[in-house]
Amino acid sequence: MKKSIYRGWRDLPSDVQLADMTVTGGPGWSHAESKPDLTRLRRGDPVNRLLPRSVDWILGLPPAVRPHVLASKYARIVNQLCVSWNDPAAVRKYLAELLTDRRGGRQGFPMGIVKELHALRKYHKRLHPEHEDPWQDG
Repeated sequence: MKKSIYRGWRDLPSDVQLADMTVTGGPGWSHAESKPDLTRLRRGDPVNRLLPRSVDWILGLPPAVRPHVLASKYARIVNQLCVSWNDPAAVRKYLAELLTDRRGGRQGFPMGIVKELHALRKYHKRLHPEHEDPWQDG
């Protein structure tokens, strides 16, 4: 059974900083004023803000591996990591997908985010050494 990440909203802890975001919708918003660009929507468009469960997950991590930059720029990734954190195979696969360009020509993440993803990967491997893939380097 797949776990849901959609459990509401709560303010972030003071040690997580957010980038400024422009949000359409809400009070006073009219469809006639602004038409959303539906061509960029993903199938099952993920929530792009940190969910309460994800905030709790971040706070439960050691301070050295808390993904602050990732949370501020790509909350949907943090939400997905939070949901799958206790499934070693799923986390290993998801982190490998994030850190490897299999489609070619992709821009990739900024270095700060890459470092946070590697730190999470290393920490997760320490938590679950029995699920380590002997054929995977790193």
